[in-house]
Amino acid sequence: HMFSSFLPHDVLEQAEASTQRWADGKELGVWDGVPYTVKDNMMALPHKLCHGGHPNNCIDSYRDDVLVAKFKTQGAILLGITTMAEGGVTPMGYNLWFDGPFNPYNTDYYPGGSSSGSGVSVATGLVPVSI
Repeated sequence: HMFSSFLPHDVLEQAEASTQRWADGKELGVWDGVPYTVKDNMMALPHKLCHGGHPNNCIDSYRDDVLVAKFKTQGAILLGITTMAEGGVTPMGYNLWFDGPFNPYNTDYYPGGSSSGSGVSVATGLVPVSI
């Protein structure tokens, strides 16, 4: 899986708020309504932070990291937290705890790197950017 945390109700709330802002002519900037993902080494409310580790060892985010906060103030839509190699220390990018992610163009291969879930979210066209 490319996500270690995905909260559909939160995504819908963000999208509805952005849609309303655009309808009212009060968009927050060029990023308003643009989806993005965040690697599992950054805090992003209301998601948990796992650093690619076992889900039982995750902690609740208590704030947004700086880049996440900047994206949110511009109205960008956080789709979720992407998986990463456990502790960011494997070159393959596979995460045992979240079963993946796999290369979207050939599932016999891993996407590689510690930002594997972020890479897959961009490579598939799900989002234009991941942080």
